Amino acid sequence: MTISKNLGVLEHEFKNTTLIRVHRSYIINSTFVANITEKEITLPSGKKIPIGPKYTKYLYDMFPDVFYAYANRRHYKKICLLR
Repeated sequence: MTISKNLGVLEHEFKNTTLIRVHRSYIINSTFVANITEKEITLPSGKKIPIGPKYTKYLYDMFPDVFYAYANRRHYKKICLLR
């Protein structure tokens, strides 16, 4: 299926779902995340998706039970997905 819409519009339409915006060019399904670092998300396929700087805090705040930060919340050194 092909959709021709602005990502901002799609982000709003899929609010309160498992689809989340992680970069100005990417929306991902959060149930398909293998690993997260401060700069990228790795999907089970091995594909790496960059995390935009303004989305790092948003992701941490959105999933506080999933993320563990090694540094204080203002200066992320590494974020790991805990399973």
